[in-house]
Amino acid sequence: MRYAEQVLFNLDVVQQLEKRRLRDCVEVIDWGMQLEDWEEHTPERLSEAINTVAQLAQHLLATSTKSSPILTKPARQRTQRQTSSHLP
Repeated sequence: MRYAEQVLFNLDVVQQLEKRRLRDCVEVIDWGMQLEDWEEHTPERLSEAINTVAQLAQHLLATSTKSSPILTKPARQRTQRQTSSHLP
């Protein structure tokens, strides 16, 4: 949890997401930033908070994969080659 807090669940990440108007992402990060408080003040409910973060992240991933297909590396390379071959 400490590593996740340093790398992902921090104010810098929230500010970057807010600049990009990614509210759903901000919600996930905000919950993650509060995990330490849950652990300290209500440790018996920490697993519930972690599950909430996981559910929000899963919903976000499911939504993003429906709205914009993620290309695998080979697919990206094929697309780039096709685009390059059509350039003058």
